[in-house]
Amino acid sequence: QYGVRTKAGKQAASFRLSVMAPPKITNSVDGITYKSMYGSSNLIGAAFDYEWRPLRHYGTFGIQIGTGFWTAQGSGRFKDSSRTDKPQGKLSLFMIPLNLFAIYRFDYSRKQWLVPFIKGGGTLYGLAELNDDYSHNNFAHSEAFGGGGGFMLSLGRMNSTSAYTLAREYGVADMWVTLEARGMVSPEKNVDFTGELVELGITVDY
Repeated sequence: QYGVRTKAGKQAASFRLSVMAPPKITNSVDGITYKSMYGSSNLIGAAFDYEWRPLRHYGTFGIQIGTGFWTAQGSGRFKDSSRTDKPQGKLSLFMIPLNLFAIYRFDYSRKQWLVPFIKGGGTLYGLAELNDDYSHNNFAHSEAFGGGGGFMLSLGRMNSTSAYTLAREYGVADMWVTLEARGMVSPEKNVDFTGELVELGITVDY
């Protein structure tokens, strides 16, 4: 009987689980690699983004800044390469990115419940390698550039009651399940983050 009043989202926030290919890190002095210390398994972490959406005509254009977190555990190596035993000490590697991306959503209608998007930009990765007794800690950084895209599935547009509840009770314009894939290329070859990552999570427009 009555129209459903919703709001137009000018900002967005996202939380996603992230799976990233391991970086290619090589010690230029002794040739020890990331793989030899931490293995070759993909890294599982979390990503957080804030999006400012200044243009909302003919689709939606936004600027996205964000960060995240990945970690890996491994064992060190002796300086004497002839030793075959492994050190007892453990190492923890923490990777924290700082992202800056431009994002365009192919979002043309309030009734459109599936919205593709593309994005491009760069990431500055900060790395901290900590010994279990904190006696020998190492820090580094690297850059990577690239982009990708994905799909957003609306949890409100498919149901008018849900859209009304989100807008009136929580001040939320839209809530989405987001799937994203990106490819990145790093100009730094000793700390090389060239590779792919896939992220799945929730995006809230408000």
